[in-house]
Amino acid sequence: MRTEAYHSFESKLFYFDDEIDLIEVIRLGILNGDLTDNASQFVLKNIDPKKHLHIKRRKNSDGSRELLANHLRQTVYSSYVKDIYEEVTQYLKTILEKAAENGFDSGRLIGEHSTKLDAKVVLSAGTWQDVARLITDSVFQSLEAEKSTLKLLEKVSTKLALGVDENLITAALPYLEVRHFLVHVDGKIPA
Repeated sequence: MRTEAYHSFESKLFYFDDEIDLIEVIRLGILNGDLTDNASQFVLKNIDPKKHLHIKRRKNSDGSRELLANHLRQTVYSSYVKDIYEEVTQYLKTILEKAAENGFDSGRLIGEHSTKLDAKVVLSAGTWQDVARLITDSVFQSLEAEKSTLKLLEKVSTKLALGVDENLITAALPYLEVRHFLVHVDGKIPA
């Protein structure tokens, strides 16, 4: 069954994929000269020096255009990896919340991640939905505190009996490692 949370998650991923396609179209347009005006002093067509204060300083040359296009592509790809990670973790958190709201086995949901909540906070939450969110936020923070995305994926899969194929998780590992380098060491791989 396609839930609202899944639909939202999937839509965001489609937008990310569209952006990857778009950057390739833009890059090819730049490299093929579609955005070049040899009579201009500016690196690309349609640059308004009053609006485009930074890019106006670039030389009108193929090398400068290629550098701009490739840097933009690298930036979009880096963002893609980071954003997908954020969306996956948000989706997993939403699944936990919905499971808690709908009376999922609390022993399995909490598991070894016991949580303590202030009674005032629980009572002021207002609704069962808000209480479930408090609990799942705490459980999810415990999972994230382990600082292992692999364990996070495995434990959420186990808690909710999702039956995620181990091969799928293993196939995702290189992307998780790339994300780690992009986020924590500015994309630099240690020597």
